[in-house]
Amino acid sequence: NDSPEAVKIGLAAANDTDYQRFEEGDCVAQFLGVTKYEPVVPAQMAGKALGADLAITHNYDFENIKKHPSLFEEGEIVAITEKIHGTLLQIILAPESMADDKFHNRRVVITSKGLGGRGIILDHNDEPNVYAQAVKKFGLLDKMLKMPPADKPVVLFGEVYGKGVQDLGYNSDLSFRAFDMCIGVRDDAKFCSYEYFVGIMGGLGVPRVPELYVGPYSKEVLVPHTDGSTEINDAGHIREGVVVKTCRMDGEGYEVRHPRYGRKIAKSISEAYLLRKNGTEFN
Repeated sequence: NDSPEAVKIGLAAANDTDYQRFEEGDCVAQFLGVTKYEPVVPAQMAGKALGADLAITHNYDFENIKKHPSLFEEGEIVAITEKIHGTLLQIILAPESMADDKFHNRRVVITSKGLGGRGIILDHNDEPNVYAQAVKKFGLLDKMLKMPPADKPVVLFGEVYGKGVQDLGYNSDLSFRAFDMCIGVRDDAKFCSYEYFVGIMGGLGVPRVPELYVGPYSKEVLVPHTDGSTEINDAGHIREGVVVKTCRMDGEGYEVRHPRYGRKIAKSISEAYLLRKNGTEFN
């Protein structure tokens, strides 16, 4: 919210001595009276809603490494992958107990980042919609049915990209790359380890985002991978940045979590990407 009144409220709040109650990493948006600007989503990304289901859709996001510079330990084994400039697709395999006639084979549904965060499911048969086009082109609905059985929702996250999706086209028609996976309902979901994710995607024949590095973490390793050209199709344009996530597992084989910040995953964004002109950020 960037209205003059909101700015005045925010400035007044910032001068309030109550700010001292906040610690590093706390969200102060409400305190300052500001909200994130969300651009109008093009019609081909909005799609037709199939219904609402907060139990199986997810509110997916994570922070910039600059906000939590101590998220990873020096020398911790991490995976660094390219962050593709597209639009996020969620593909959800519901357990038998949550099957619905509206779903593909009563088990599989799709949604976007923005709509999924609000619990809205998209119609996978909506042909003009880029998400429906992507799952059809790559056979992702049927591939999800081949996932190992689970008694909770299994959610695959990936990027839909190509000409017309965002301002960076990657010299590609509509395409898809997977980058993350979790098991469970919204706030109780556990994210699969990187090793497990890579194995499952390989077994199902689902393409992944480019892997740039797997090894000990350090700032010296992260910085040179953040900038540069994309690894997609030799497109020659800039890289949006990278995603870095831990390769460590907990006792159950899931991704280990930070005691304060939660998931050990963060993005590092290229300066060239941030400074580009006429950029789009549709979700």
